[in-house]
Amino acid sequence: MSKIVQNKNKKTLFNQQISSFLTITSKVLLIGALFLIPFGSLEAKADIITPDELINLTNQERVKAGLASLKSNTLLELAAYNKAVDILENNYFAHTNPAGKPFYFWIQETGYEYQSAGENLAIDFSNAPDIVDAWMASPTHRENILESSYQEIGLAILSGKFGDHETIVVVQEFGEPITPLPSTPPATLAMESATTIKLVAGQSTHTPMLANSNLPTNPLPWAKRIQNLLNLAVMIIFSAVVILLTEKSIALSLQPLPRYTSGRPVISGGKGTPIIFNIVGATSANTPRGV
Repeated sequence: MSKIVQNKNKKTLFNQQISSFLTITSKVLLIGALFLIPFGSLEAKADIITPDELINLTNQERVKAGLASLKSNTLLELAAYNKAVDILENNYFAHTNPAGKPFYFWIQETGYEYQSAGENLAIDFSNAPDIVDAWMASPTHRENILESSYQEIGLAILSGKFGDHETIVVVQEFGEPITPLPSTPPATLAMESATTIKLVAGQSTHTPMLANSNLPTNPLPWAKRIQNLLNLAVMIIFSAVVILLTEKSIALSLQPLPRYTSGRPVISGGKGTPIIFNIVGATSANTPRGV
């Protein structure tokens, strides 16, 4: 009898070790999964380039040249956003889209009234300084940024699939309103003794008309963050279910097996319910009970 009980204890210990191992493994996989949830590649996250930073860098270049800073205009921002969406949806990179609509179509569509307007484009950049450096290194883009007649700016930064890769598209719209804004003296800026222009990997195109820069707030990064949170929630729920099912199966495997115990042998009844015999003592007609 003791041998059977001893073997069962060994089996129970083994099952407990397996249960502990599987539980720990499941939790490790859960933690690992949290780190493996895709949050988007660095170069395709539009929120790493901020509107304020691009506006500031653009106006810094204008101040260096003795020009007034540009003011943000919501209609130009909307025009830039609509143009950026069109670029990603129709997979082109130019001032005129495949249907023949020029860049100022999106400006006129918003109702913005202007005397002159311009556009700068950039793609495949991952930070604002490189974008402005590329524009300033290009004579036509530099001309747009330093055009003295421009007073307002609107900019859109959108991330999405372009061709076979994820990227960031930047659209910068400039405008000289029909009704000029009150003039303000140019701001002064502490100049460094030398200016360094970096070589950059992104593309930047010249403008068909005069152009300028400024960024609108991009709603897409928030949509991506919500999607990432939903992915995270699904992963947590899935991992919790896996852990629960694993622990449940382990608990079932630890149910005691049929065995002999002192004074109560268990004999299988063949089809289902065990038959339990409890042998107390033997009696006969000739033997008094209790003898």
